[in-house]
Amino acid sequence: MDYSSASYRMLHQFFHAMIESSRDQRGNPLNAHRYTERRLNQALERLFQNVAKQSAISARNQNFSRQVQFISINLNEEDKQTFQQWVSEVESDFGQLLGEHVHAGHKYSLSWDEYNETFTAACTCWSEGSNNFGKCVSAKHKDAITALMLVYYKAVIYGDETKSWSNSASSDWG
Repeated sequence: MDYSSASYRMLHQFFHAMIESSRDQRGNPLNAHRYTERRLNQALERLFQNVAKQSAISARNQNFSRQVQFISINLNEEDKQTFQQWVSEVESDFGQLLGEHVHAGHKYSLSWDEYNETFTAACTCWSEGSNNFGKCVSAKHKDAITALMLVYYKAVIYGDETKSWSNSASSDWG
């Protein structure tokens, strides 16, 4: 425990002031024997440990209770052709592009959909300063890499990362 921290010093001064102000009618400190320096330090250390535990639990629970808004971005026939052209241009650099996007605060996931026999890729924005914070875009494809490329395309290129993602009225694809 850091006994030099401002929080510790403030609590230490508070408890000493409390002890000094707690006096009986003759001016003798009440229960002064219970508040030795060593015991005071032990009590403060337990208090700081409990506060630290509660802070960690609170932070963990906050991460689990994030609200996600699912956004449906559908591509029409022209958008599909543009996507195919984009894939041919960036295919060799896609790993780096995806890594940069993850590093910028986006979470990607990939799972197999047994019913539709396709991979489902999803991108959720957890970048605090983004217009898309807490929004999730998904894509489906029979090929895992294409599903990831498609969801990246929807999130970054088609959905334009600088704008807020919104639901599209186009036909259902991807």
